[in-house]
Amino acid sequence: MSEMESGVLTGVVISTAEAGEYDRRVTLITGERGLVTAFARGARRQNSRFLSSTSPFTFGRFKVNQGRNSSSIAEVDVIDHFDPLKHDLSSVAYASYLLELSGYFSQEDMEADETIKLIYMSFKALESPCLDDRLVRRVFEIRTLINEGIYPGPGNDRHSGSFYKALSHIESAPVESLYTFRVSDEVMEELSGFGDSLIRRYVDRPLKAAESISLLLANGAP
Repeated sequence: MSEMESGVLTGVVISTAEAGEYDRRVTLITGERGLVTAFARGARRQNSRFLSSTSPFTFGRFKVNQGRNSSSIAEVDVIDHFDPLKHDLSSVAYASYLLELSGYFSQEDMEADETIKLIYMSFKALESPCLDDRLVRRVFEIRTLINEGIYPGPGNDRHSGSFYKALSHIESAPVESLYTFRVSDEVMEELSGFGDSLIRRYVDRPLKAAESISLLLANGAP
């Protein structure tokens, strides 16, 4: 967008930071422009219309004004706050991981429609009590690498037939029906090992949210 131009971007808040006395610095992943950083003026005031609409995990349509030196959020039409997800500690940790991984690969001025769709459907899956958060994580990792064009496939490691059946679904299913399957504990272990190997290969720094998940699992969380 050119100087002082505004536009409506569909996306998700992946992180925020305090700015000034009452403002909030908001980082978004948007379908139209990829990674976007903008200021929400007065967002930390108790009665601000931006108080909840610019909080992490929020999906919406964001009207962003581009100034000379920075962008600012003028309006937000919230699509989903994902409040049920925010009230479960495990789901928060996994959702934070999905956003951190997406932020790692996202770039400014690069369309990210597939990323936005994947995050949205994955958040819906995390809200479901019928789905294993660990499975959502591994599906998300694989599909993210596919979207980025760097997914190497299963390689030459030996796995069970059930693993390959699950992997085929993950690789090829439309995003709308991505989370319509279940796996056994044994296959979950195979997918976890496979996902860990992919992240070690393609992500060159530790992800903070992954450490939080490890702590939860160590303490017996699902």
